[in-house]
Amino acid sequence: MKGGDYQAPCESNIDCRANLVCNKTVTPSVCSCELFYQYHPAIRKCRGDPGAVCDRATAECVDNAECRDGACECSKQFVPDENKTCVDPCPLQTPNPSRIRYPGNCRKFIDCQQKSKTECPEPTMFNLRKQLCDYPKDVLDCR
Repeated sequence: MKGGDYQAPCESNIDCRANLVCNKTVTPSVCSCELFYQYHPAIRKCRGDPGAVCDRATAECVDNAECRDGACECSKQFVPDENKTCVDPCPLQTPNPSRIRYPGNCRKFIDCQQKSKTECPEPTMFNLRKQLCDYPKDVLDCR
């Protein structure tokens, strides 16, 4: 299972470690992490992938992610990859200009120098060439 679920046998959630649940969809029932969470043996807890539901007080999100509005989200300039790991899309040497388009979203951009993500206001889109939010008719490289 993804993330190395704890896999201890259980009859109810009481039998499981902190933030694990008794998964009764398999036989025998075993303790496992909830959807979008992975078990991390080093800390003996489940930590949330981007998209995992979380509670600010008890949040355990993966590295480079934080609990925002009840969900684990990649922080600063980090974005989720296909494995739901928060990765840095910025090049090692920050080029000039330092802004890049957020992968898969024409309205967002990442400022590699400021280590931040920004969404352009409606109806604008990020113009990579001009390095600013611009009208869609002037943003020809993203649709």
